[in-house]
Amino acid sequence: MRESHLPGEESILKGKRRDHHEVQVYNEMITFPCSICKHEMDLPGIFLHKKQHVALATLGFQWMGGKKPGLSAIADQRQSIIAKLLSSFAFTEKILQSINNAFELLCKKQIPAYYKIIDNIPKSSIYPQKICHLLIKGAAICEDRNSTWRADMNDKFTVVNNFGNKPNVCFFGLFDGHHGASAADLTSVELPVLLLHQLSRLDPSYQMTPEEQKVINSFHTVFREDYRAIEDTFSSIKKKTKALKSEYENIHKAFAKAFWRMDRLLRLGRKEVSRARWSGCSAVTCILEGNIKSPKAKKSSRRFNDLDASLGMPKIISGVLHIANTGMYIEWYQVTP
Repeated sequence: MRESHLPGEESILKGKRRDHHEVQVYNEMITFPCSICKHEMDLPGIFLHKKQHVALATLGFQWMGGKKPGLSAIADQRQSIIAKLLSSFAFTEKILQSINNAFELLCKKQIPAYYKIIDNIPKSSIYPQKICHLLIKGAAICEDRNSTWRADMNDKFTVVNNFGNKPNVCFFGLFDGHHGASAADLTSVELPVLLLHQLSRLDPSYQMTPEEQKVINSFHTVFREDYRAIEDTFSSIKKKTKALKSEYENIHKAFAKAFWRMDRLLRLGRKEVSRARWSGCSAVTCILEGNIKSPKAKKSSRRFNDLDASLGMPKIISGVLHIANTGMYIEWYQVTP
């Protein structure tokens, strides 16, 4: 029996067939055979698949149809390879790094790419910051995560208004973390305090809050007398300059000493989760100082109008931007069998 449909019903059926066809085409993903195991892989997963092959070969494992060895077997194999390298005098930092990279990859639980994308959708990429500085109209931070390369972002940033209780000074910091977010997390919180502490010692106009001083006091067992003696030796060295003698020399030394101290604190390994390799970060920081001028209104027999009254208000006429960047990279390897 031949079916008959009304014009409206026929268009709905055609729409359903088209949608069903599009779903079928979407489900038929393009795949490529792996050159090593001949397993068919889709495009988003082929990069990680090849990295797993390399990691297994580095630790001396055979391909097991996509299954990974147990964590205890991976750890024992790593220790065995390192022990053999040490006994044969073939041990190098480059070889150890490749072993640890393979160890971390095989131990880490892999999440499918589509789960990572769904997980990242609710996370906002907009970070509103209230900047209290007349020279700054606005600030924006942008980030983009490639789910094929990394599951989480390890980058941090910080903005400190009224840095050192100075209304015309603002601190900015951007910290690019790698191998985890621990180093970037700690640096974004502690480096501004370390820098302010150094500045307050060289320039009394920079003031610390009781909370910031408490953070500094908690590090007294790390920076002992011998360490502070080396710092004082560095501070006593005078740079030979021609025209610009030492106008900003104290700020330069404060930056350097703060970075040195932060680097030492990262070597403590706080909040690290890896058993083979600690995280690290590269940092770029800057201090924006505004030069404020408060002109006095000239005496006149005439009454002040609105324009004349505005002359008595403080005006920022210029500013100085101090920038310091370095790589604080701390990587820890366990080499004893």
